[in-house]
Amino acid sequence: MQQQQQQPPQAKPASRSRIDPNQVPNPISVEEADQELYNQQPYLTSQISMPQKSMPPLVTTEVKVIDDGNCSPRFMRLTSYNIPSSEDILNSSMLPLGLIIQPLAEVPPYEEPIPLIDNGENGPIRCRRCKGYINPGVAFVDGGRRYICNLCGCDNVVTDEYFCNLDMNGKRCDLYRRPELTHGTVEYIANKDFMERDPVPITYIFVIDVSFSASLNGLISKTCEALKGMFSQEVSQFPPGAKVGFITYDRNVYFYNIKAELDQPQQLIVPDVDDIFIPINDGFIVEIEKSKKNIIRLLDILPGMFENNHINDHSLGAAFQAATIALKPTGGKISLFASSIPSYGPGALKVRQDAKLLGTDKERSLYEPQDNWYKQIAQKCATGGITVDTFLLPAEFIDVATVGILASLTGGNIYFYPQFDQTKDSIRYINDIIFSLRRSFGYDALLRVRASDGLRVEEYLGNFYMTNSTDLELPGLSSDTAFGVTLKYDFKLNDNLDSAFQCALLYTTVTGQRRIRIHTLTVSSTSLLGDVFKFSELDTTLNYLVKSAVAEMFNQSVKNVRENLTDECVKILTSYRKHCATSTAPGQLILPESFKLLPLFILCILKLGAFRLDLDSPDVRVNALRLLGNMNTPTLMSLLYPKIYDLNNLEEIGDPDANGNIKLPSRVRAYEKSIKTNGIYLLENGLQMILWIGKSVPEQYIKDIFNVESIDKVDSRMHLLPILDNPNSKKVRAILAKVQSQSKCFLELKIIRNQIDSLMDIRFNNSLVEDKTTYMSYVEYLCYIHKHIQNEISNN
Repeated sequence: MQQQQQQPPQAKPASRSRIDPNQVPNPISVEEADQELYNQQPYLTSQISMPQKSMPPLVTTEVKVIDDGNCSPRFMRLTSYNIPSSEDILNSSMLPLGLIIQPLAEVPPYEEPIPLIDNGENGPIRCRRCKGYINPGVAFVDGGRRYICNLCGCDNVVTDEYFCNLDMNGKRCDLYRRPELTHGTVEYIANKDFMERDPVPITYIFVIDVSFSASLNGLISKTCEALKGMFSQEVSQFPPGAKVGFITYDRNVYFYNIKAELDQPQQLIVPDVDDIFIPINDGFIVEIEKSKKNIIRLLDILPGMFENNHINDHSLGAAFQAATIALKPTGGKISLFASSIPSYGPGALKVRQDAKLLGTDKERSLYEPQDNWYKQIAQKCATGGITVDTFLLPAEFIDVATVGILASLTGGNIYFYPQFDQTKDSIRYINDIIFSLRRSFGYDALLRVRASDGLRVEEYLGNFYMTNSTDLELPGLSSDTAFGVTLKYDFKLNDNLDSAFQCALLYTTVTGQRRIRIHTLTVSSTSLLGDVFKFSELDTTLNYLVKSAVAEMFNQSVKNVRENLTDECVKILTSYRKHCATSTAPGQLILPESFKLLPLFILCILKLGAFRLDLDSPDVRVNALRLLGNMNTPTLMSLLYPKIYDLNNLEEIGDPDANGNIKLPSRVRAYEKSIKTNGIYLLENGLQMILWIGKSVPEQYIKDIFNVESIDKVDSRMHLLPILDNPNSKKVRAILAKVQSQSKCFLELKIIRNQIDSLMDIRFNNSLVEDKTTYMSYVEYLCYIHKHIQNEISNN
């Protein structure tokens, strides 16, 4: 089996020829059909629980969502919107049962904002048994004096303050003045019961490496450039009342007094890193608006202060300890910058990159921290409301598994730039810093998911920390953070009763308000296996499978994880073939409508760097795994199957409007035959954009876009296209701007010239996931899956 996984299957030519590459299912036609469905109409969330139910729009579909009783699919999605009524039915389907939750997902400006409710000192109405929050699924009885919880069935007394008479339909007369009874998502202002300490606006501490390697590779100068750009804006880029502090480090740890009353910043040095303390009582942490002048002065002078620094060792651990001491009273956010592996003081690490372990079962030992020191301090941060973003810019091995755990256990992000080169990587690095500080964010949070009777949460998937079996400790989470939830059965469900799921997130906003965000989703149950497949959602299932595979990578070999993914695909399609398509010819490849793209996307998962067999860097693999751990579904779908836009017929898409908005050109499939050498194509994969220039593109087109005479004169190092006054230039720049505006992160632009930039050309070709690249082609994989389905059926 392992050998078959590594080599393309030797299918018979006759069998292979039966699958026409042009006739196999592809994501573009599926996404376009779904988009067409919602171009002229909104999506009402109550539709999934109606008798004539409809599935939520695909995550790739632009649609206006109207919350009329269930939470928006932007916040919470199920793998199946018709819950199997028993574990036996679920096991027969071979489908997973779970949730993907993105609790702080951004609401587009064309949708209604989330209702904000203030119940005063009494706080939200909650079930006395399960502590679930009141929601549109509860039933009021006894004239409105009691309500039945839809999560646990408990009979609750309605307080006098909350009481209201019922109308002749059994609905409260004040129903539409109570958002919590009409909306699947609401947010409460938290009362004192939900506060262990007084909430305050967020505090940022920047911990910057100033060792020799950090000066040499540009970390100091580019970090200060990015931060100065943020602090220098006339309109503040930071929340009102936010505070900031700065620490730098080599063998010593340096602190800065930047209070507004000083003429210029003052530096204090602590050389005893084994007994770190903060030497400034007043002026280390300051309000941003009051001390903006000294903050900017500090960022101006820092690069020059250390440009001749020849100390190459650094004590990252001591500097980080100091930041946690400073944030202990309030919680907050640490941005940690490092150019090399910590080599001095507490938390010093050894280089443990052993090539002999790569590709063996022992490789996964490199995915775990080598030193418990980092895990322990990360756990303290997690329980103390301190979140960490790590920016790692190494020339060599930096041990992402160890240093990166500071981010992965605290709800932060790892930004990793191996072989950092400031001439080609600076734009992405600067924009990543800005993006990490600008995007919507909450801190000092707890998250719990509840399920209605008969179901329970068995496991959470993603990057987080737990001190008990029910609550995620989330010192920080952004609008892009997503988690997986595994559901299990306690007993058989009643087909006539709906199943309900509720996510409760307690968090502090960056402006210092304690909030409780509630998402509730109610769906029906079924004992029909066909309906389970019909109302299962592929995108959510794929994210669930990816997060499960990430968890498995820390306990199993890469080969086993890859085999398990293919086995999942075979088992799901075999179940459908056996139970729902028995009348079809035995030799036919039968795919369920909802899961017809499953083989393609499983193949795409196998081609991700996180799961490749030939990856030779544990740093790269661990970074990829941690990225997938909290990745939301829209970004994942772009990463799995890149969007490739054909820029060769621009006259068909019209001119940009007055706001610069433009219709995106048509997409082509991600395989070689779609790419013509006389064309230009834009690839976007959720993390970056690639502008690929064919070797035979007409010279006039090259001149219109790049202002040079021929392809060999195009500067492939550019990250911005020249601003030229011609229709083609305006359209291409408008297309790039629109693709960037739709992304949840900064998309660095790469220029690739066909057959000139050979290494980058290979990278582009590896993105053509339907071709035989790092693994077999789409058609080969379909043959492979079909063969195994036939074997499964014949063996049973």
